[in-house]
Amino acid sequence: AKRREPREPREPRRAATPQATSAKSGGLESYTKSPFQPVRPVKDSEWLQSAATLLPQMVMMDLKKQLEVLWSADAVDGDGSSKTLEEALRECALCLLPAMNFDNPQEARRRELLTQSFPTLLPKSLRNLWREEVTEVIKASAMKYNIAAFIRN
Repeated sequence: AKRREPREPREPRRAATPQATSAKSGGLESYTKSPFQPVRPVKDSEWLQSAATLLPQMVMMDLKKQLEVLWSADAVDGDGSSKTLEEALRECALCLLPAMNFDNPQEARRRELLTQSFPTLLPKSLRNLWREEVTEVIKASAMKYNIAAFIRN
């Protein structure tokens, strides 16, 4: 019988999300005001950094402005008009999926991934509305975006 050598102690598992890391470090306040609001990414989130490398600076500023509208307390609590929310979602969709762009295949794929992962930034109540707005933008666009989650034949 072969004798086993003792294992070295394992390193603790890394947190899977920035929210979990923040919660462990006691910094959850930077993500939410109360436990009942959706988790909001901090200003320099991974998604926003990735979007900033793809989008022009002016478009990125507009996208951040629209995200603030969507994250506002009025929008989350349902007091804001649905028209304002729809307009903000449409503006976000147009920022991510412009009518014309000169992306190479790698940039086009990044744009599609950003669009697919955008709903994670939104409250759950707005995610279906986001899908509708993106579908309309894709249909109206001259570009052929290949975003499987939004294209239903």
